[in-house]
Amino acid sequence: MKKLFLASIVFLSACATVAPTQSYRPANYSGAAWSISAKAESGALTDTVTVTINGQAVASGTLHELKPRENFSGTFEGHNVLAECALVNTGQLAYAHECTVFVDNERAAHLSF
Repeated sequence: MKKLFLASIVFLSACATVAPTQSYRPANYSGAAWSISAKAESGALTDTVTVTINGQAVASGTLHELKPRENFSGTFEGHNVLAECALVNTGQLAYAHECTVFVDNERAAHLSF
């Protein structure tokens, strides 16, 4: 039974979830829309969340049950990026991730994954 439990922990710690990409174009910006996404890599006790714009990591940090809400910040092409992220209990020991991403204080995306 112990081996099955330990194998379950190893399996769960190797999981990653990825948010579907959302497009965003900053105000007064005439270039191509940006692609915003996020990925969560589940560990035994914490999940590492990374927010990306056009495939480039711009903000990251960790979430866990005792601290399920965190803000992560960074920059992209000179613009300030803030990601308000949370672990959302979906029941039966399962969690989903949500991040609302702001660029220069303007809401750019809401990601659920």
